[in-house]
Amino acid sequence: MGWGVEFKQTKILSNKFIINSLINPKRYFRQYFGNSKKT
Repeated sequence: MGWGVEFKQTKILSNKFIINSLINPKRYFRQYFGNSKKT
């Protein structure tokens, strides 16, 4: 039932990620991949 809303939210999140990575890729990817490297 709420699948459309969830899909819209994930689309907005992915768009945010793309925009942020375009604006400041170094800081964003260091924050994103640095967490996975720590473990």
